[in-house]
Amino acid sequence: MTSGGPHRMTEPLFSFVHVADTHLAESCDVVTPFVDAINTERFHARPDFVVFGGDNIGGSARDGAVCARQMPMLKERLSRLAVPFDILCHNHDTWGEACRGTQYRHCFGESFDSTRELPHDFVAITVSGKYERDGTLIRGLIDRVPWLEQTLSRFTDKYVLLFAHLPLFPPRQPVPRERESMLKNPGGGWQAYRYGLQPDVSAPVRAAIARHGNVLVHYSGHCHVHSRRESEATWYVTTGALATQPWEYRHVTVFANRMEHRCICPHEVRGGTGFWTNCLDTDHPSVSLYHDGLPEERDFALCY
Repeated sequence: MTSGGPHRMTEPLFSFVHVADTHLAESCDVVTPFVDAINTERFHARPDFVVFGGDNIGGSARDGAVCARQMPMLKERLSRLAVPFDILCHNHDTWGEACRGTQYRHCFGESFDSTRELPHDFVAITVSGKYERDGTLIRGLIDRVPWLEQTLSRFTDKYVLLFAHLPLFPPRQPVPRERESMLKNPGGGWQAYRYGLQPDVSAPVRAAIARHGNVLVHYSGHCHVHSRRESEATWYVTTGALATQPWEYRHVTVFANRMEHRCICPHEVRGGTGFWTNCLDTDHPSVSLYHDGLPEERDFALCY
């Protein structure tokens, strides 16, 4: 891997957008204003590509036809996007289907993973989950460790940007016990802490990442909050939901020595009490901070 020389330190190499949890449905469409904002360059120059990080449609475990209605809606809206995109699926994108992933295959092809080689020794890898292959439910990266090992081995001389839906660490600390009775679903642990994999569960994936040493950043969604942490020379970054508070996506500008991250809201905020009702933790001591993230979780540069 090469840095490209000192003259490239202030000159962007490329840029991309990571957008998670758009939850497109008949009653909720934040995809259209997002596409319009990207195409008109409302907030920044057009990125070189966009990654849709899963839970792209609303889905419903109780409605077997919901994917057949909503996935074509998503395809039609994304056909208007003026830049290339990669899309991965997860639980909301396959809920209710007799064979999970049927409509995703119909609209976006047979491959649930993608590899995009980028300029200046970078590569982007996207990995889906919650779909069926040969009668087996693929839950995500935790079922794909051998595949991940092989794929990372192909790019030993590249900087890898790895995209999946589930965070490999909990994105928040637990809500204090004395506050659990105030949560939306107290008995079910309705808090962002439970919407990331516990470290013991994700350990095989993180071990594979650490062994290869070429993954700069693992990007995820699912938890509807912004967060970031570093572990064994890899950054683990989650992007909040576009469809609920914080109503944002991440724009990332890549330089030879750093990646600058910025959160952007492309539409009017819908209001309401937020997704994680009454949640807070020791690091985010208010409900608003819990949803929106700390300043250093929203806008930051990762150096390498």
